[in-house]
Amino acid sequence: MSSEIRLVLAAPTQRDITLITTLRRECGWFEDLVPTWFQQSQEGTRRLFFIVDAANVTSDEPIGMISLLLDSAKEPDMASFSTKTGMVQALFVRPEFEGRGVGKLAMRLLEEYAIQSHGIERLTLVTTSGSAKTMGFYARQGYYEFKARVPPPTDWTDALDACFMKNLK
Repeated sequence: MSSEIRLVLAAPTQRDITLITTLRRECGWFEDLVPTWFQQSQEGTRRLFFIVDAANVTSDEPIGMISLLLDSAKEPDMASFSTKTGMVQALFVRPEFEGRGVGKLAMRLLEEYAIQSHGIERLTLVTTSGSAKTMGFYARQGYYEFKARVPPPTDWTDALDACFMKNLK
């Protein structure tokens, strides 16, 4: 299965907004940010992708999602046009597709897209330090912690956020 996924760019249509909102609701994270993400997409600072099972020719139902933030005035060390740094955000794979290499391949495809379409030289991401599974996943993809851990923006956990980076050049 892992060699048969593709990333499909989400459009600011009602269908795609509903699909992204549904995926965020399923994972339990940041459903409220979907309108902002689509606004950023229209402004050219974010790309939202559906992860689609390319082997399933009868359905384009997403099996997950991933996002690339291209520029952030709030966090220029995490995403900036000027430094050719992008930020991976919102990776989610539906539970029935976990453990099949979907997340790993989605990361690789996003990295290739970032290089080819935007000249990105490094990618960053933030994840909770409270999940050894997630921390290990990103480390196996070649990402490393590059700055001090920080409190998360919400009070849903006591774990600090870990900031990772990967040089693509």
